[in-house]
Amino acid sequence: MIRLAKMVGIRGQFLVLLGTVIVFVTVFESTLAARSQRDSILKERQLRGMSVLRSWSSLGRERLLSDESVNLSMWDFVDDLMHNEPSVEEVFLLDTNGIYMMHNVQGHLGKGCPRYVLDGLSRLSTDSVKTESSPDGDHLRFQKVISASGKRLGYAVVVFSAVGINQGIKETLYVMTLGSALIGLVGLLMASVLVYQVSRPIKLLVEGVKKFGQTFDPHNAETARFKIDFKTYNEIGDVRDSFNEMTDALHRNMLERQQLKAATGELRKQATTDAMTGLLNKRQFQEDYPVVLKMAAQRNRALCLMSLDMDRFKQLNDTLGHAAGDKALIDLADSIRAKVRSSERAYRIGGDEFILIAVGAGMSEAKVIAEGEAPFRAVLQ
Repeated sequence: MIRLAKMVGIRGQFLVLLGTVIVFVTVFESTLAARSQRDSILKERQLRGMSVLRSWSSLGRERLLSDESVNLSMWDFVDDLMHNEPSVEEVFLLDTNGIYMMHNVQGHLGKGCPRYVLDGLSRLSTDSVKTESSPDGDHLRFQKVISASGKRLGYAVVVFSAVGINQGIKETLYVMTLGSALIGLVGLLMASVLVYQVSRPIKLLVEGVKKFGQTFDPHNAETARFKIDFKTYNEIGDVRDSFNEMTDALHRNMLERQQLKAATGELRKQATTDAMTGLLNKRQFQEDYPVVLKMAAQRNRALCLMSLDMDRFKQLNDTLGHAAGDKALIDLADSIRAKVRSSERAYRIGGDEFILIAVGAGMSEAKVIAEGEAPFRAVLQ
């Protein structure tokens, strides 16, 4: 089974799913065919009704033209129609006043028809077929205006019952619907199994990728150590393996970048920092000063450049030794570093010479910095 699934692959599985969909479409088309059959049966009944109506209206026209000789023919026609066509419920001929001149029920002769019937007939301009529903059932009413020389003489009407037709159609539709439902149920079960087999690994793959995206931190290499683990026997398994290989490669690359960044940072620190005091060195000052000067000019801000040195530094070295001189330089650098604000940068240029750059500080601020608290007053004890 596993070997077969691997051979078929995801494409084959979806082809099977497509076959299931085709079954559903076939069932749907069979339902449409049943409805088409219903329309065909109704159309056939309408053609039959219109044929009877034409014969009946022809006899009725002669009758309305006062040809009493057709009375016998009309009764024969009615008797033959009522006996040989069980679906016929009513056949009658009306004059323009709504009086029954002929009717399959002789007791109606000479009586008036219901008002709603006459009102409906009076609005006729041509032959018509009307479907009616009543507590007794559905009917097809075929009605025709009888006229001569443009004058309306009366109306010929034949009423067919549609109950038999509808019942037969309902039974046919019931059988076809039941068969379609069974086929559809089997197809649905098959499709559900196939969709589960295909969609489950896709869902797990998507959830895994989503979880990786939520937990991954580009600054933490350990978050790249991520695996998606599930069993599948189609091309989705290849995608899973490729993703896991990608996370492995990403983890290794991030570790290498972190190591390289640490090494680069250390080299840069060594290149830009004074080894003794930890302040920025002369080389960094030469790189920073043109940039800071340009920025201050563009932003129209004041720029303060202060130069500091230690009094009697050579005397200190000569009397107490270079170790004491170095300690004095370190203490002064610590004092400067403690007082430097975020907008200021301090450099050791060489020996006992220091420079402070303060962006946004004018002459008055510079005096406060230089003469205020004693960050830069080196008091030798």
